[in-house]
Amino acid sequence: MLKPERYEKIVQMVNQRGSATVEELAAELNVSKATIRRDLLHLGEDRMLQRTHGGATKYDKTLTAEVPIYLRIHMQKEEKERVAAQAVRLIQEGATIYIGAGTTGRALAAQLGRFHDLTVVTNDIDVAKEVSCTDNALIVIGGQLKRSSSTLYGFFSELMLKEFRVETAFMVVDAVDVEKGFMDFGIDEVSLKRLVLSSARHCVMMCDITKFEKSALVTVCPLGAVQTIITNAETDPAKVECLRESGLDVILASSEDAEI
Repeated sequence: MLKPERYEKIVQMVNQRGSATVEELAAELNVSKATIRRDLLHLGEDRMLQRTHGGATKYDKTLTAEVPIYLRIHMQKEEKERVAAQAVRLIQEGATIYIGAGTTGRALAAQLGRFHDLTVVTNDIDVAKEVSCTDNALIVIGGQLKRSSSTLYGFFSELMLKEFRVETAFMVVDAVDVEKGFMDFGIDEVSLKRLVLSSARHCVMMCDITKFEKSALVTVCPLGAVQTIITNAETDPAKVECLRESGLDVILASSEDAEI
């Protein structure tokens, strides 16, 4: 089992039970108690759980809590790939597109090998790595590195973005509230996302089902600021209807849409 997968399982077990001991975690994951102690130390520093004497308890997160990229990359993987599989159908050869930071953006970038004449703009280092393995042109927005998400942001990122006008922006946010709009846990990338949304001809939000199950700290934009949203077919029908009433074109990704 890879370390990030073990981290995810530990967090899941602690969250489901409320607490867990080192002995319980070591036995169920078939690793040494020393390994579990190191894992708990790391996860405690990232505020994914609360370390205790002999184990850990569930961490009481606030609206500012952001899950580190090493955990997010393994969470809702199938749901994100289904959303990305629908998003790639909206891309035409020769287009200039922006792919926003996030694991769903990375899932989309991983499917661009079928194209040969795209120009892809991004501020996400992992997205850039995926695109660099294709024949497509790549422009990476520079700026300050946000290590928790492997993204670039800040004054220089925004300065560079002002020079571009992309045809379609494929964006990712942390949460969707049918009243407050598209939201993020942190404020670091909000102004950059707003800049992309204002300069792209067409904006597509890629939101797996879990984005509708939480709220966040700050609103990136209202629902009506984008034209299209892609989410999973299992998303609450009442919320889907609210999206449509806001004027969004809603695309539902089913289990048959995942790329193999």
